[in-house]
Amino acid sequence: MAVRPEFGYTTLKQRQQWRQSSVAGTAVSVHGIVAVFAEIYPSTDFSPLSKLKATVPLLDSSGEPLRDGGNQPRSVDFFSIDNPLWLNEGILVYAKNGLTARTSFQGRRVMGTILRGQIGM
Repeated sequence: MAVRPEFGYTTLKQRQQWRQSSVAGTAVSVHGIVAVFAEIYPSTDFSPLSKLKATVPLLDSSGEPLRDGGNQPRSVDFFSIDNPLWLNEGILVYAKNGLTARTSFQGRRVMGTILRGQIGM
């Protein structure tokens, strides 16, 4: 997939590296992508997929932007594990060895809802 290479064919090493910092390409995110394509079908207009390449601002508890060392607002890739959306929606959970993706039925359904919302469907 041109917009998000994580969803295309990749080497095992590359996929393992991505999983350290992103939920893209995980089993639960693939379910979300399938939901997106089911929403788009039978159209051949895949332009909404470009919205999956978005960045999101990081905000503090009062809703103010977090800032980096140069006082610039911080943002992360939409699929970054640093995007608080994934923890808030239960896609990522804390386990013994750190964050892990939850692949329950509810998690798959929520991922589909999130990704369809991200592309405006």
